[in-house]
This record gives sequence, C-alpha cells and structure tokens, in this order.
Amino acid sequence: IGKELPEFQCVFGCTPCAKMPARNRFWSDSELQTFLTIIGDSNIQAELDGTRNEKVFKKVSQCMAAEGFQRTSEQCREKLKKTKARYRKVKDSNGRSGNGRSTWKWYDVVDAIYGHRPSNLGSEGGLDSATSILESLVEHVGKHFFFVFSSAD
Repeated sequence: IGKELPEFQCVFGCTPCAKMPARNRFWSDSELQTFLTIIGDSNIQAELDGTRNEKVFKKVSQCMAAEGFQRTSEQCREKLKKTKARYRKVKDSNGRSGNGRSTWKWYDVVDAIYGHRPSNLGSEGGLDSATSILESLVEHVGKHFFFVFSSAD
C-alpha cells in the first residue's frame, strides 16, 4: 500500500527509521543518559543560550538518532524543559530549611551542567564542573560527542 518513504540521512551519517516514537513515550535510562551527555556538551550549551533553538534541537535529535534513539527535535526540547523544571524543583526543595532532602536519580548529572549557573539557568558557569561527569557518561554511551561539534561547524 503506497510507496516507501525515502531513507533519511542526517549530517552525522546516521539513518534513523522513518517512524518516530509516540510523543509521550517513556525515556529509558540509557536514552536519558545519552540525551544529557549531548545536552551537556559545551558547544550545545553555547548554542542553547541563544534565543532561537530549533536548529540546536534538530542537531540534538540527529545525535540521538546516531546513538539509536529516535526522538524528534520537539521531543528533545520538551525533555530538556521538563528535566530543568525537575532539577529546579529538587534544588529549591533542598534549599529550604525544615524540608527533608529530596532526591532524583539524575540530579548530580543535571547539576553538573546547570548547577553553577545563575538561578535562571542562563549562560554563565556550570560547564567546567560538568566535564568530568560527562566524560564518564560518554564512556557508557560509547562515543565522544565532543568531537561531533567541532569548531569547523
């Protein structure tokens, strides 16, 4: 029935399948770990600090596809938004006296990326401290995203 869709070839050489997962499909631990590794890259962080991020999230989506995880740029944007909101909620809760300590599996990883930035999670700080955690995550992912975003772009 109908004709086959042409195979998509991204700028990084991956060929993701034509079907993207459902919008609200659960993110596995390995998928989220890969996502945070990509998001934590200093070049991606610098690009995300701009006002127009559509191209950046397309790049993130392509990197995810290169690692075998099919996510649209919109899914990546939403995941980052929700991840930052969860991070802020845990951080704020832990900063109030009288509260029991809140925990979250991904807190340390996200804190390495955004923890030393101003409260609005703007463009300053956080990247140097993220390097050691992100490098250890890259070992688990199996590829070094740091080479994908070279200054040759």
